[in-house]
Amino acid sequence: MSNKIYQVFLSSTYQDLEKERLEVADALAKAGYRVAGMEYFPATDLSQLDYIYRQIDQSDYYVVIIGGRYGSTDESGTSYTEHEYEYAKSIGMPVLAFIHSAPDQLISINVENVPLKMERLTQFRDKLRANRVVKFWDDKSKLVTDVVISVGQSVNLLPGKGWVRGDQAADIEVYKELENARSTIRDYEKRLDIGTDVNFDPNLIGPDDAITVSVKYVYSDGMTHIGEEIQNFNVSISVLYIASYDMILVGSEEYKFSKFAFGLKSEKQDHYTDINVENIVEIRTQLHALGLIDLSGRVGKYGSIVCWNATDKGKRFVANKLAMRK
Repeated sequence: MSNKIYQVFLSSTYQDLEKERLEVADALAKAGYRVAGMEYFPATDLSQLDYIYRQIDQSDYYVVIIGGRYGSTDESGTSYTEHEYEYAKSIGMPVLAFIHSAPDQLISINVENVPLKMERLTQFRDKLRANRVVKFWDDKSKLVTDVVISVGQSVNLLPGKGWVRGDQAADIEVYKELENARSTIRDYEKRLDIGTDVNFDPNLIGPDDAITVSVKYVYSDGMTHIGEEIQNFNVSISVLYIASYDMILVGSEEYKFSKFAFGLKSEKQDHYTDINVENIVEIRTQLHALGLIDLSGRVGKYGSIVCWNATDKGKRFVANKLAMRK
């Protein structure tokens, strides 16, 4: 029996589908899934879409429910619901779509009356129907049942990475699946021994020097935002680099390092982590100055994205740190 808990990102317009969202989320939670959605997110300094994308990244399945409204839009006129869908599709996440079969029969307050939004909603519905199986609903109870059954079928056919308790992450496969530094910082610190063929500028803060990292932990029970707290860690540059090396080795977008949190774990289980953005920039600057990473960039759909890449010096450094000694 699997010990994994799968996270479902629940997407829809909010006010017109509030009751449906609540009952679907409740049913999914009772079935053993974690549920993510905008109503569960805390206040954050990140832009709304950036934060949404990070939560989708942490999820395994994307469920979108469409009623009779297109929803709130950004300056481009695209709804946040459609943005969420496009991002989930772009990263290859399984998408489960549930579309109201007779939106014209809904009460007027739950139906679009702005011509442009009506047109965008029709286009969005057509987009969801194209190249994928969708389910139609006109009854809340049937919707709830169909969502839970469809998520269960997706778990069997397309198992996600899921979440695993730290004390159950027993092998390297689980470590890789979670993209997380499950080995503790203490394990890394035991291995810190600068290799003789890797040198650093003595005028810079070096690998053995510590910096302070501020981590925000946001706690929930899978449904409800419980609270949050800030913890500060004094961690050496070496520990930070080695803990995130697997991600750097394949070239990762900078924003992913915030949620990864470099293995700085809270004692509580159900939480999201968020490293202070200024800390991320500080870490990036120092690793780059030490020659451990190269930086590259690309233009994403919503702006420029900075990527961290391992250098030959960084690869030698990690090899010297983690190689077995006689």
